[in-house]
Amino acid sequence: MSYLGRSAKLSLKAQEKVSFLATAGQTSKTGLSYTPSFIEVYVNGVLLTDTTDYTATNGNSITFTVALLLNDEVTVISLKTFTVADHYSKTEADTLLAAKATNTAVALKAPIASPSFTGNVGVTGTNAAVNVICGGVTEDSNLNFVQGSTTEGGITYDHNSGYASEQMNFRVGNNTTHMSINGAGIVTKPLQPAFMARAVGATNLSSTTWHTIAFGNERFDNNNDFSSNTFTAPVTGKYQMNVFMRLHSIDNAATYYFLSLSTSNNTYYHIHGSNGWASDPYYHTLGSSYVVDMDAGDTAIVQFYQASGASQTDIQGNEGYFSGCLVA
Repeated sequence: MSYLGRSAKLSLKAQEKVSFLATAGQTSKTGLSYTPSFIEVYVNGVLLTDTTDYTATNGNSITFTVALLLNDEVTVISLKTFTVADHYSKTEADTLLAAKATNTAVALKAPIASPSFTGNVGVTGTNAAVNVICGGVTEDSNLNFVQGSTTEGGITYDHNSGYASEQMNFRVGNNTTHMSINGAGIVTKPLQPAFMARAVGATNLSSTTWHTIAFGNERFDNNNDFSSNTFTAPVTGKYQMNVFMRLHSIDNAATYYFLSLSTSNNTYYHIHGSNGWASDPYYHTLGSSYVVDMDAGDTAIVQFYQASGASQTDIQGNEGYFSGCLVA
């Protein structure tokens, strides 16, 4: 039977409404457009019951069980069905949420576990930031650069249980740490080219002859660039070079002594005139420092020369030094 109110079976909200005044004895209405079972029919504000008060099965007309009276107010509401395009089903959504729930490293806004991005990723806006959250005060936070499946480099922040001992490491070249900055702002470069070697002793060096000084005891050689008395520049740059040598049994009859740093690009001399001495000094030291330009593959050696005089001068072992480092 008919009743007042809305039908509980009609839940879709997109609708089309047609209203008209009935003629005396009218039993049908054509020219409609509806989906069977998704229709509401009202006569004078009273909701009719489908199949009991009317029949609506063909999508374009309805037939009333009881003929209408003249000027009955009839309203036909057709609720349109629709589907949502490109949506996740409940099963698919449950799968995504479960994957996200098992990965604590994914931020709340990440749609799935272990998200991967291609192309350029931009962060814009006022005070925009990308945060890498570490799990605890003693844990590392890593920003890695991966080629295929291999981590080639990146940045590691090591909290070390407090700011006083924190450290940030920059990794390149097979994921090796090349530079570190600690909480005090001190920068270290464990593989920066730097070396120091001690001289091997030599006696009665002949005068008027250039002698390449031998260095047999490396104190350190960060990048393995010093070998066979020779420093080889691994990269083009400016290098700080230091030479210090202790001489014994000096001949005051010699005109002068040369201590030189010979590089592929230039030779740098330290000259000491000796013929002003009243007698042969027992020992004397020569030393010099330079900032030199070197190309990758250039070499540097230390040489000694005595102009005239007797071949009696010695180089004191372990008291001569050759050191250097890349500075720019």
